[in-house]
Amino acid sequence: MIKCIITILLGLSTQLVYGQYFHQIPYCFDNTDERSYTFDNNPDNTYDFQVINGEILIQQGDGVLIRWDYESQYGILYVTATNQYGCSSTTNIYMSVLPCDRTTIFVPNSFTPNDNSLNETFKPKGTNIKDYEMVVHNRWGEELFFTRNILVGWDGIYKGKLVQMGVYVYQITYQDHENYYHTVIGKLNLVK
Repeated sequence: MIKCIITILLGLSTQLVYGQYFHQIPYCFDNTDERSYTFDNNPDNTYDFQVINGEILIQQGDGVLIRWDYESQYGILYVTATNQYGCSSTTNIYMSVLPCDRTTIFVPNSFTPNDNSLNETFKPKGTNIKDYEMVVHNRWGEELFFTRNILVGWDGIYKGKLVQMGVYVYQITYQDHENYYHTVIGKLNLVK
């Protein structure tokens, strides 16, 4: 009996493993945009790509180049990987068009700093953010991490050591595209 487990890795800026992904593309200049997506490059897998509200321009091995149709405001890329035993797994990438005159911020609720190269840092993402600062506190209010750079996330390290698994509090203050300041306060789970 052959056990069928297939993992599809998507190489955007970090590796993501199986499931559904959300990809926002700023819409500033024209009605179409070409985006390339590359997957795990496993020579034992074959890939099938299907797209809604877009056009596949090039499909080669584990990669695909898509021209998204922005007038539809969303699109879906379905990726199916099949291994040498005939086992298949499918994942989806949902694309949405984001107007360039809107500020958004997305804050994860968990991260796993366990040295497996997946989800290693707590790092919010956003668009059209002019000013940013993030502070992470423990349940006693002690400051564990501070940054003014949205590209820098917390790796769970405080005073040279990985903190305990648990719930921590973040506070993010940012300036939007209209120069208004906002504060977001929430909880995050550090899972080992």
